[in-house]
Amino acid sequence: MNPVVKRGDTVLQMHELTEADLVVLARADDAEAFRLLLERYQPMALAIALHQVSQSETAQDLVQEAMLQTYLSLDRLRDVTRFKSWFYGIVLNVCRNWQRRHSSYVLSLDLWDEYQLFSGIADPYEMIEEHELRCAVQQAVQSLSVKNRAVMFLCYYEGLRLEEIATRLHLSLAAVKSRLHEGRNQLKKHLTPSYPELSLTRSSKRRRPTMLNMKLIKVVPQEQRALVVLLDLPGRRVLPLWLNPMEGFPLAVLLKHVSQREAPNEPSSFEFVSNLLRATGGTVQAVHIEELQDQLLYARLLLQSLNGNQEVKARLGDALALAIREGSPILVADEIVRRIGMSLPPGESTTANQQLDQVVETLTAKTPFPASPGLPRIKEPHNLQFTEGLQRWELRGTFLFDQSGTHWQDYICGTEATGTEPGTMSGYLKARVPQPVGFADLRQAILADDYRGKHALLLAEIKTVGVEQQAGVYLRVVDPGRTRTSEEREQVTFQGTQDWTRSETQIEVPADSVFLLFGMSLTGKGQIWIKNVRLESV
Repeated sequence: MNPVVKRGDTVLQMHELTEADLVVLARADDAEAFRLLLERYQPMALAIALHQVSQSETAQDLVQEAMLQTYLSLDRLRDVTRFKSWFYGIVLNVCRNWQRRHSSYVLSLDLWDEYQLFSGIADPYEMIEEHELRCAVQQAVQSLSVKNRAVMFLCYYEGLRLEEIATRLHLSLAAVKSRLHEGRNQLKKHLTPSYPELSLTRSSKRRRPTMLNMKLIKVVPQEQRALVVLLDLPGRRVLPLWLNPMEGFPLAVLLKHVSQREAPNEPSSFEFVSNLLRATGGTVQAVHIEELQDQLLYARLLLQSLNGNQEVKARLGDALALAIREGSPILVADEIVRRIGMSLPPGESTTANQQLDQVVETLTAKTPFPASPGLPRIKEPHNLQFTEGLQRWELRGTFLFDQSGTHWQDYICGTEATGTEPGTMSGYLKARVPQPVGFADLRQAILADDYRGKHALLLAEIKTVGVEQQAGVYLRVVDPGRTRTSEEREQVTFQGTQDWTRSETQIEVPADSVFLLFGMSLTGKGQIWIKNVRLESV
């Protein structure tokens, strides 16, 4: 049964509430209402991010960051009827910040709208921002059917009410509702092959979780993020958390000073907040780690002050730092620990510290970053026979998004000698665990210059062993606006076990194409090999 809300004598299903109603409930700490807001707007947000950045994995990370920022700053939204535009703006700003860190981002004079659609905005920079957001949303809805595009754009960018859309498009109210429903499902269907978490069902009734008292044992800085290790010693369970450097590195320094009873070289912001709380008679009673969405975690601080008990939502790094500084308990929902935690390895001859070191060594030996990251795009495919190992091949996939880091090696790739002829090599993708998370791709990406206006033909030989869900080869075209989703790729799929089989895949390459992506993919348990790869224009 779906959650319900009473409005006077009327009982409404949660999904029948307006955007403004859901925002009000979310501000009142109704997490289910916020999840429903995300369900409505996350597919469009992901499409906007894909339009802004060059890698689908990066887009997913940026949308998760935007969702967390939105949740933690929901009280700052001045107009509850403008949530979607506010949320999309946060997505756009997070993407811009990423672009500034990774490249020189130049605004084009083309952003000035010749029709002066935003002439009511005095600040020219706001005009640019509004236009950029509008363009991003327009690009996102291009993947929809013609009849649903206008309805989706008017609702999710222009912010019109359903009655206004019906009047504008000369449609009945029922037709508008139907097209909105179809448009949301189309957008989710386009994005789900690359982002399966969009299709996760929500629990209809949220039970109060059982909380475990865990201790922060280690913070291990790595090259591009920090591993935080929480331990439930009685249950012999470990919860690994990966934080970005801005949160994780200061936390590592603070833990070192506190554990060694040293004074920091200079006061930190954590120390300032802690002193401020004490000066106002406040204390941190506990820090709860909760889940906003699948593997998207945040913290809730339980504060006791002169004005009574209060709760404050915060990022994991900030909350954990206050817990360390104040000696406050860290409580984690048992369901989170069971799902993304790890057990300490058995061993009667080793101490708990030695077993914990083994877990840390295992986690830090893994990497969330794809093989051959950031390769410059070239015009012609290279190393199609794998004689140079995995040179020019890239490992991608949703399994790399796992926040705990426990699934970053669910799939592996490599090369091996094949057949009786000397020097014949093949590339492979293999699941390393019985139930791997998400999917993996081993692919190349090249410029589409020599294929525009033609068809690209991918030829290869494929072998599979024990594929339970799906494996195959694919060919995909990427256009400037990235409006063609991963679902639109041409592919040949296999299941089960089969010996070497010849495969042919062909796709039209329109004149506006930028990149060609080709390779093999594996979803779930099994193994796949590829050899004698050729890419031709026909």
